[in-house]
Amino acid sequence: MKNFLKKFSKVGYFYIFRFGDFEVNIPLPMRWSDPQGVGLSIEIRDIINILIGLGSVVAVAMIIVSGITLITSTGDPEKVEQGQRTLTGAIIGLVIVWVAGLIIKTILTALKV
Repeated sequence: MKNFLKKFSKVGYFYIFRFGDFEVNIPLPMRWSDPQGVGLSIEIRDIINILIGLGSVVAVAMIIVSGITLITSTGDPEKVEQGQRTLTGAIIGLVIVWVAGLIIKTILTALKV
């Protein structure tokens, strides 16, 4: 974990993840407050937005995997059931991620953090 944190750095309006020679730049959403008010609240909101985005990407990937499982099941009841469970879990996970993000952002806004 320490090596991962050393490779993680924030530069400007991008989060940059470095894995050896491979580099991933994730653009940040627009700042929610004036540039003079850059502080911990901006960092918290940025991290929450990135986590919501990553959770959404994982959920969509699982929806695609479940669709492929359903298509390739060829009528096998076990595979059909597995695909349906994966699809249900992915959709529930996506809803949980979005609702949790909404609740956290609402609390941060109410506390004016």
